[in-house]
Amino acid sequence: MNDQNQVPHPITRPKLLMQAARIALMSSSEPALLRRAFGGVVPQKTNAALQQVMDLEAELDDRRKKGRGDYAPTRHVDILAALLALLRKRSMAAS
Repeated sequence: MNDQNQVPHPITRPKLLMQAARIALMSSSEPALLRRAFGGVVPQKTNAALQQVMDLEAELDDRRKKGRGDYAPTRHVDILAALLALLRKRSMAAS
Protein backbone atom coordinates (compact mmCIF):
# COMPACT_ATOMS: atom_id res chain seq x y z
CA MET A 1 0.00 0.00 0.00
CA ASN A 2 1.36 3.35 -0.93
CA ASP A 3 -1.18 5.73 0.58
CA GLN A 4 -1.12 6.06 4.35
CA ASN A 5 -4.85 6.77 4.41
CA GLN A 6 -5.77 3.57 2.59
CA VAL A 7 -6.25 0.85 5.15
CA PRO A 8 -7.67 -2.49 4.07
CA HIS A 9 -10.94 -2.16 5.95
CA PRO A 10 -12.24 -4.63 6.65
CA ILE A 11 -9.11 -6.72 6.49
CA THR A 12 -10.05 -9.77 4.47
CA ARG A 13 -7.85 -12.67 5.43
CA PRO A 14 -8.62 -16.30 6.32
CA LYS A 15 -10.75 -16.58 9.44
CA LEU A 16 -8.22 -18.66 11.37
CA LEU A 17 -5.42 -16.19 10.62
CA MET A 18 -7.52 -13.26 11.87
CA GLN A 19 -8.62 -15.17 14.96
CA ALA A 20 -4.99 -15.89 15.82
CA ALA A 21 -4.10 -12.21 15.31
CA ARG A 22 -6.96 -11.09 17.58
CA ILE A 23 -5.84 -13.55 20.28
CA ALA A 24 -2.28 -12.22 19.98
CA LEU A 25 -3.64 -8.68 20.26
CA MET A 26 -5.52 -9.54 23.45
CA SER A 27 -2.61 -11.53 24.89
CA SER A 28 0.18 -8.99 24.44
CA SER A 29 0.70 -5.32 25.12
CA GLU A 30 0.81 -2.95 22.18
CA PRO A 31 4.48 -2.06 22.74
CA ALA A 32 5.43 -5.75 22.80
CA LEU A 33 3.49 -6.43 19.59
CA LEU A 34 5.12 -3.51 17.84
CA ARG A 35 8.63 -4.38 19.01
CA ARG A 36 8.13 -7.94 17.74
CA ALA A 37 6.80 -6.69 14.38
CA PHE A 38 9.62 -4.19 13.90
CA GLY A 39 12.42 -6.21 15.39
CA GLY A 40 12.84 -3.83 18.31
CA VAL A 41 12.91 -0.36 16.75
CA VAL A 42 9.39 1.05 16.39
CA PRO A 43 8.75 4.22 14.35
CA GLN A 44 7.57 7.04 16.59
CA LYS A 45 4.77 8.20 14.30
CA THR A 46 1.70 5.99 14.10
CA ASN A 47 1.13 6.63 10.40
CA ALA A 48 4.72 5.71 9.53
CA ALA A 49 4.49 2.54 11.60
CA LEU A 50 1.12 1.72 10.07
CA GLN A 51 2.46 2.12 6.54
CA GLN A 52 5.42 -0.16 7.24
CA VAL A 53 3.22 -2.81 8.86
CA MET A 54 0.75 -2.69 5.96
CA ASP A 55 3.62 -3.19 3.51
CA LEU A 56 4.98 -6.13 5.54
CA GLU A 57 1.53 -7.68 5.78
CA ALA A 58 0.90 -7.31 2.04
CA GLU A 59 4.19 -9.09 1.33
CA LEU A 60 3.35 -11.90 3.75
CA ASP A 61 -0.13 -12.28 2.30
CA ASP A 62 1.33 -12.50 -1.20
CA ARG A 63 3.69 -15.26 -0.03
CA ARG A 64 0.75 -17.08 1.59
CA LYS A 65 -1.39 -16.88 -1.54
CA LYS A 66 1.45 -18.10 -3.75
CA GLY A 67 2.26 -20.98 -1.39
CA ARG A 68 5.88 -19.92 -1.12
CA GLY A 69 8.17 -21.93 1.10
CA ASP A 70 9.44 -18.83 2.88
CA TYR A 71 5.95 -17.96 4.18
CA ALA A 72 5.86 -17.94 8.00
CA PRO A 73 2.34 -18.10 9.46
CA THR A 74 3.55 -17.09 12.93
CA ARG A 75 5.19 -13.98 11.49
CA HIS A 76 1.99 -13.20 9.62
CA VAL A 77 0.00 -13.45 12.87
CA ASP A 78 2.50 -11.12 14.59
CA ILE A 79 2.25 -8.57 11.78
CA LEU A 80 -1.55 -8.73 11.66
CA ALA A 81 -1.73 -8.27 15.44
CA ALA A 82 0.55 -5.22 15.15
CA LEU A 83 -1.62 -3.90 12.31
CA LEU A 84 -4.75 -4.29 14.43
CA ALA A 85 -3.02 -2.55 17.37
CA LEU A 86 -1.98 0.38 15.19
CA LEU A 87 -5.43 0.69 13.64
CA ARG A 88 -6.94 0.75 17.12
CA LYS A 89 -4.39 3.36 18.23
CA ARG A 90 -5.12 5.55 15.23
CA SER A 91 -8.86 5.17 15.72
CA MET A 92 -8.59 6.17 19.38
CA ALA A 93 -6.45 9.20 18.47
CA ALA A 94 -9.05 10.32 15.93
CA SER A 95 -11.86 10.12 18.50
